[in-house]
Amino acid sequence: MRNGFAAPRFHMGSHGIDATAAINRNARQQRWQGVVFAADPMARISMDGVSVKGVPGNPEKDGYISNPFKTIQDRNIMVTMKWGPNTDRGVDPNLWIFFSHALDRVEEEDGWIFVRSGDAFAAVKVVGGYQWVTPWEHRDNLRPKSFVRLLNPDSPIITIANDAADYNNDFAAFKKALKSQPIIWADGVVEFATITHEGPLAPGKINGKTVQLTPPRVNDSPFIRSDWDSGIIYVRKGKETLKLDFSDPDNPVRTFDAPVTSEFPPGVGTATPIVFEH
Repeated sequence: MRNGFAAPRFHMGSHGIDATAAINRNARQQRWQGVVFAADPMARISMDGVSVKGVPGNPEKDGYISNPFKTIQDRNIMVTMKWGPNTDRGVDPNLWIFFSHALDRVEEEDGWIFVRSGDAFAAVKVVGGYQWVTPWEHRDNLRPKSFVRLLNPDSPIITIANDAADYNNDFAAFKKALKSQPIIWADGVVEFATITHEGPLAPGKINGKTVQLTPPRVNDSPFIRSDWDSGIIYVRKGKETLKLDFSDPDNPVRTFDAPVTSEFPPGVGTATPIVFEH
């Protein structure tokens, strides 16, 4: 299940995995997730199941981890743990986290990695510790890519992003607020803010409620809705509407300015980001 949260200065997206579903372990399902910032098209923080060339045991080519991670996301916060049931021979099984060369600032404090990109802030915490594979520096070219590597492959990863305006454009206040938040990691379960990640084989919780990985809608956002297997897609932006009806595949129907009914989404985003006291 793909989750996303959009704010004026960044987009954050992740994958929720139903670990009870049957998986073709021979398939290569490469998944990217992270934060993309508005300040620069290349400014991003990401996690991937690919190890860059030159890792020990695999010096000549890239290698892959299939379905590498499972994430629980609540708006602008993600908590990630490795899943990865299949790894190429010789590939480092630890997840690597990429920090783009186009970011403005990357600073480390108390085990947190803090990022500034334009008018957005972000923070990453590898609960079990990390090390830089290639140290970060701001530069004009992509190579060499800057990654951190998890010291413990089962470490939880916490990622937060906010518009700078959420913290009155005060980067120091953002850092102070994040460093003061409690993190509990015991017996394979991590608790942070509204999220409880119970490991890769459990659904986890948001605000104490079990995450629903088989929702009744295939699309569910402020702008697009579609019930699972209905073939009908409702699109709305403000007062503008569009209905796409594929329930009869041989005779699809497109209706502009359809009357607004309860099937349509609200047409405007209402979710607000989580902002910690600072």
